[in-house]
Amino acid sequence: MKFLRILIVLLLLSTRQPAISPVIAQSEPPRLPVYIVQPGDSLNLIALKFNVSAEDIVAVNGLPDPNILQVNTQLVIPGITGAEGILSFEPLKLGETPVQIARRSNLLLNSLYKLNRITSPSEFFLGANIILVNQESEGQERHLYKLQPNESLLDAAIKNNQSLWQMTFENQYNYPWQVIPNEKVVVINKNAEAASEETVSIENLPLKQGKTSSIIIRDVVTNPSATLDNMPIDFYDLEGYSVAIFGVNALKETGLYPFHIEYTDSAQNKINVDQLILIQSGFYPKDPPLSVDPTTLEAESSQKEEEIVTQIISQHSTTKLWDGVFQWPTDDPCIKSAFGNRRSYNGGPYDHYHAGLDLGVCLNLNIYAAADGIVVFAGPLEVRGNATIIDHGFGVFSGYWHQSKILVEVGQKVTAHQLIGEIGTTGRSTGPHLHWEMIANGVSVNPIDWIETSFP
Repeated sequence: MKFLRILIVLLLLSTRQPAISPVIAQSEPPRLPVYIVQPGDSLNLIALKFNVSAEDIVAVNGLPDPNILQVNTQLVIPGITGAEGILSFEPLKLGETPVQIARRSNLLLNSLYKLNRITSPSEFFLGANIILVNQESEGQERHLYKLQPNESLLDAAIKNNQSLWQMTFENQYNYPWQVIPNEKVVVINKNAEAASEETVSIENLPLKQGKTSSIIIRDVVTNPSATLDNMPIDFYDLEGYSVAIFGVNALKETGLYPFHIEYTDSAQNKINVDQLILIQSGFYPKDPPLSVDPTTLEAESSQKEEEIVTQIISQHSTTKLWDGVFQWPTDDPCIKSAFGNRRSYNGGPYDHYHAGLDLGVCLNLNIYAAADGIVVFAGPLEVRGNATIIDHGFGVFSGYWHQSKILVEVGQKVTAHQLIGEIGTTGRSTGPHLHWEMIANGVSVNPIDWIETSFP
């Protein structure tokens, strides 16, 4: 009888082995973490992504010609350790911690640190791209599941037909009672109720000098507010969501800054998130030195004019008045000076920047409204010359400086591409042109972004 049981076991093993071996051979991941070359990649770009030298990548992979890099080529990245599989990048989500990243990525926390070559959780910040590795999961279907209010890990384990201790292990807790209310946890169950998409998203990360970004809260919330380095960011209601549009000053120093957001969600949970956020350089060049009327450079007159404009844009519509992308304010526009360029006036230091686009050499003198809105200023200013400011709602304004003629008046509603003035050279100007400026949340931003992107 004992001999018969042994024989049956041996027969079972011999019949199962051929069916398993080919599957393992086909799905076995690379022994070292590798990166698969994507369309648009170059050797220097890949080296920059992983913070390694291009020469080291060439040496480790034995590339015969580094100038020829085929899409889908697998490259071993020197210095990347911690796991096996295919390397990828993913932006850090708002409020996400290293252990949450490791949990949903099926990585040990130490492996995540090794992959990203970091030593402290503070090195995970908004705007950072996290290096991850896609591993084989042995056929298991892993899902993120959001715990309901007052739901324990034990409740979730029973609901998802999973062992409590297995869930504790998979989510890298030491004990099941360490779970945080409303936490997103990993469950291994193909029928699990997946967590909904992220409630809050910040667009255009990492932030850059002079660029526009937006925040979208996909929930019916109350009292939303946010700050970037103590600069308030205003929210507005849009089709059941709360949205905010803001810019980063083109002269702001690059680096990490505190970001704070808070609101009460539809379930009456009070959400507070504090996280560091990265601001990168806009890489703006220097314009040639400019000669202008010295009286327009006097600090007193410039300050007075800034106060006038600041007062005007502090009062704005809480309704979104535009639709889609903005339009060029001139026919066949020719950019004479780009946004953000550093400027020196009358031999002085390069301590100014160009807050808009200078458009010249146009087919005619026509100036058009870039989008629908309401005229909130139309008149002469010392530096800006004959100027028009249009309120587009949500704290977004467009400005048109140095006009020879103003063809609209305060309170007038205008539509996109409506004639509003003529090009001139009034105010601080070196020749006929239109200075077109875009302002978001009180900060001048690159107008080209508004032509190319529909905000929010």
